[in-house]
Amino acid sequence: MGRNRARGDWMHFNREELKGFSCYYPILLIVIISFILRMYLRSNYLDDWDSIQFALAIDDYSIVAHQPHPPGYPVYIFLARLIHLAIPSVTDSLIYLSILFGTLSVIAIYLLAKKFFGESVGVMAALMLSFTPAHLKFSDVAMSDIVSLFFIIFTVYLLYNSTFSREYLYLGSISLGITIGIRQTDVLLIPIYLIFLFARRNDLRTCILSIVLFFISICTWLFPTILDTGLNTFVEMQRIQGTYAANSSTLNLLGGLSLGNLAETLRQFVILLISGWSISLLPFFAITVLYFVYNRHKILKKCMDVRLLTLACWILAYVSFSIFCYQLYIVRYLLPIFPALAIVISYALVKLILSPPKILSRSLLAAIIIACLVIMGSQAVANGYLLHISKPAPVLASDYIKEHFL
Repeated sequence: MGRNRARGDWMHFNREELKGFSCYYPILLIVIISFILRMYLRSNYLDDWDSIQFALAIDDYSIVAHQPHPPGYPVYIFLARLIHLAIPSVTDSLIYLSILFGTLSVIAIYLLAKKFFGESVGVMAALMLSFTPAHLKFSDVAMSDIVSLFFIIFTVYLLYNSTFSREYLYLGSISLGITIGIRQTDVLLIPIYLIFLFARRNDLRTCILSIVLFFISICTWLFPTILDTGLNTFVEMQRIQGTYAANSSTLNLLGGLSLGNLAETLRQFVILLISGWSISLLPFFAITVLYFVYNRHKILKKCMDVRLLTLACWILAYVSFSIFCYQLYIVRYLLPIFPALAIVISYALVKLILSPPKILSRSLLAAIIIACLVIMGSQAVANGYLLHISKPAPVLASDYIKEHFL
């Protein structure tokens, strides 16, 4: 009797346990498919001159020799060297690093969106980010952007959790320092960091310790880089790179700040953003606007919600930097905006499906969303396959020189 009862309790426990795990099936499926696609569609070459500089830096790091170019990407090169310990090919090391963090970023956005707005929004955001054409492409090439993207999302996740536990603020401070060491433009996350420091303004000890940990984290990569380069040379290289970047921004190339030039820059920004998302971004954006118009009174009451402040600050910081400081010719510069945008759009889509307005039926809305996801995913896979089978410009140039001059 006791044995039968024990067996019944064990079977009941297993059923309950399996039921609990079943909520993770959708995200597990998304992550597995994302990883398989990235492995299959990966590039076989160093696709960009920056990629070549990264490859050279693995064996001989020198900002002066542009291995890599300033500002230096020290943490990215360190991670690439760790991968290179297990993978003999430098090219493969850099590409597998992107595949790894491209897949991890899907998990990270799921965790962040779920923490913000629940399971359904988390799954939708993961699906959306994973199958944007730009995310898939830059998960398959030897560039630092997708590694940076993971750490951006992960840092915001840790900082948001600091509202529940001070230990997360310490971890978020360390993660922020590491993130800036991958791509120095991610200092744009500091305003978000200040939001969560301000939330703990009554706990001065925790805030001070967090700031100390942030600076220690920065010093772990900044000091070795300065020692390797020399302080005066390091400062001069950063100055030259900053001046070049500012002078070559789209707004500056158009003739500087004016209403007409700003409008043209915004137009190029939107075109570049759509190319990274596919044309599906337009209906997604329209549905999102519809949701916010339909629920404007509720949203205005929550305008000081730390989640909305974080997303708004995230989008505003990177959009402003892109418009005023970047030459808008390649979509990877806009990648840091993608996670926040995916969360906002996913939140609107999920909420509208659960409670659609009278002008839009649930079945029609679901059909539109599915069609947009299919279009977006199809373009992502098509672009990825073209990348997989094509030789990039540096390789074609090398082949031409070898064929005609050697």
